[in-house]
Amino acid sequence: MYTKGTIFYISFWIVLCGLLFILPILGFGEQAASYYSNLVQVLSALTTAVVCWRTSSVFERGDPMRPMWALMGMGVLSWGLGQALYAGYVIFNQGEEPPYPWFSDIGFLLIQPCIFVALIIFARALDIRPPAWGILAAVIVVLGAVFFAINSSQENIQKADTLIAYLAILAYVIFDPVLLGMTVLSASLLTSGMLALPWWFCFAGLILYYLSNRSFEILTAQEQYVSGGFVDLGWPLAYMLIGVAAMITYNILHPDAD
Repeated sequence: MYTKGTIFYISFWIVLCGLLFILPILGFGEQAASYYSNLVQVLSALTTAVVCWRTSSVFERGDPMRPMWALMGMGVLSWGLGQALYAGYVIFNQGEEPPYPWFSDIGFLLIQPCIFVALIIFARALDIRPPAWGILAAVIVVLGAVFFAINSSQENIQKADTLIAYLAILAYVIFDPVLLGMTVLSASLLTSGMLALPWWFCFAGLILYYLSNRSFEILTAQEQYVSGGFVDLGWPLAYMLIGVAAMITYNILHPDAD
């Protein structure tokens, strides 16, 4: 499962993310950190999408895991394209952050329905009835996350001056908690063992993705978010975990892979 390729993949992204801590020590300014952070975020998403599609391709047609991994890759790709737009705005405007919401949020929002459908396919493929505690935990998580999202988004909602901006912010308030709840429900279906291991990595990545979104929401509401801050590390590390899940799945199917 943990081949040299998997270990290299983990080490590579940890090193790239860790460089964000070193840039200030080396004397690089905030603008350089912003450009570097955006580059890492785009590359991590695009690389993870490719890894997910590679895993999807090894499943036979008709196997539900094939479209499941394909949708995971599609969702991460959409986020990466959104981040590329975001990074382009920052570069062409000399480090200025784009307004929130902006066109990049189309890509950011598309990741949630893609992964949500992927998790539904995953749950149905297991053909296991969710335990009562799993359903209860998912409901509690969704309600708590919605409450937290509404509170953390109030300032952004009040600042929304167009219907599109209001709907985009509302979509985050709804999509993120629902995806988190589906993640918890899917995790409740798992048991211990080798086959469950990649999914724990995947679910850990989705939870980190959610926490990164909420941190961004809070900072933008307080007008304190700037590209290049440590909060930016959450997304590439989240996609690293999803990529690791895909690689372990691939390695299980190809035990001789390196």
